[in-house]
Formats: sequence, structure tokens, C-alpha cells
Amino acid sequence: MSKAAESELYRVVQRSIAHQAIPMLFKDKEAEGIVRSSGYVPQKEPSLSDAFRTALCQEIIAEAIRAFLRKHPFALVVQYECGLSLPFSLYDNGRCRCLCLDREDRLDLRDALIPERIRETRIACDPDERQWPGLIEAQGITPVFIVIADRFLYKTEREAKEITDLLARRFSAGGMIFEYRKKLPGFASLIAEEMGYTVRDPKREIPYYSGKISSCERITHLPDGYGRLLPTREGAMLELMMNTEVFAFANLLFEEEQS
Repeated sequence: MSKAAESELYRVVQRSIAHQAIPMLFKDKEAEGIVRSSGYVPQKEPSLSDAFRTALCQEIIAEAIRAFLRKHPFALVVQYECGLSLPFSLYDNGRCRCLCLDREDRLDLRDALIPERIRETRIACDPDERQWPGLIEAQGITPVFIVIADRFLYKTEREAKEITDLLARRFSAGGMIFEYRKKLPGFASLIAEEMGYTVRDPKREIPYYSGKISSCERITHLPDGYGRLLPTREGAMLELMMNTEVFAFANLLFEEEQS
């Protein structure tokens, strides 16, 4: 099994653990089935706190998609470098469409473990090449909501800005969501990954990644109800990490074209 495939499956195991622990918060019913179908058993059992963090990130993104679809029920949701994250069932409203973009080997893994649904399209591409926005435009559906998730964390700040500006200019009245991190050395040991993209002053910087951004919501707190239902220790730690932007999310909306 490749390292990339194992990393994707490990995250699914985390989501499955979180769902089993608190299904009211972590609604990823498919995670357990994916793990069972794959036969994957991690060498080390994920901690409950890490499982909650991984599942929380997915739930925050899924709710941002749902909110966009409440205003634009026939929109196209694009999952950039989708891997095994965000099964379409988590946000499918029965009218929207989904486009999954990723490398061929990662899409093969998704095809094997997550059945493709009606109104869902999967296209293999090189996410590092800038041609992938053209694949979105070729679908002929507007508006578009693009899920970058944690993919910016593996890019430079300059790349994150360039991609955001490119998307904001090409997909008017659309939006996007991505995870970002504020560099805080005291919390470095809490985050396992080696990340290249951090934001020095998210409040002042992210809204100006493009002149076509109409609004920027920074998600820096647990969603309503999570603090009450999460175990005290894990809930307090996750709230602290989000509040200090050790991990947080930017939910952007793009300006409409002026006629």
C-alpha cells in the first residue's frame, strides 16, 4: 500500500472512531464501512483527541457546503484533491452536483471504497497544474463552491494566494473553503504534519487574497453544541486550538460579475 493511500485510510479510521464515539456530532456513517471494505488496520490506534480533530475538520467543511447549498441548491461542489474525504452523501441535497478532482491513483482508491453517486463526477488530473479550473468550467454549472480543505497546508503562502485569486476571478458568485494555520511555536507539538503554509495575521491578510472576495468568514470556534457534547478535556483543547488559530478555516464568497 502506498504512503498516500495509507494516510487517507488512517484519516478514515479517525473519522470512524469519532462517529462511533459521538454520532450526534460526527455524522460520517460511511467511514466505518470504508474501513471494513478496505481491510486496513493501522499499526497504532489513533488517539481520541486526534480522531475528534480530523472528524471536526470534515464536519466544519460539510456544514459550510450545506450553508452554500441552502442559498444555491443547484450549485456545483468541487472537491479539490478529494482523496477519501467528504463522501457526497454528507451534503447531497438531492439537487446539487459534485465534482471530485484528484490524481488517478487516489481517485482509483476512492472509486474502490466510496460508490459514485448520481450527480457526482470524478475526473483524474494533476492538482499541481493550473489547468484544473478549466475542468470545473467545462461542467457548465454555476455557481461553484470549491473545497480546498487542508490542501493549502502543503503549499506556500504565495501559491495559496495565487490559487485563491485565480478561483475568485474565474468563478463569480461562487465560494471556497480552506484550512489555514497561524504560526504559534508553542503549539507545534500538537500538529503532527510539517506544513509550509501559515498566515501571520489571518484577519488582515486572507480577505485581501483577491480583489474579488466579497466576504471572508474565519471559523475559529467550535460549532454550536460541540462544547457541550464533547468530552471536557478534548472539547477544551479543540476550542483552544481553534481560538488561537492553530487550525482554523476561511470560508470565502466571491463577488458577482457586474452587468
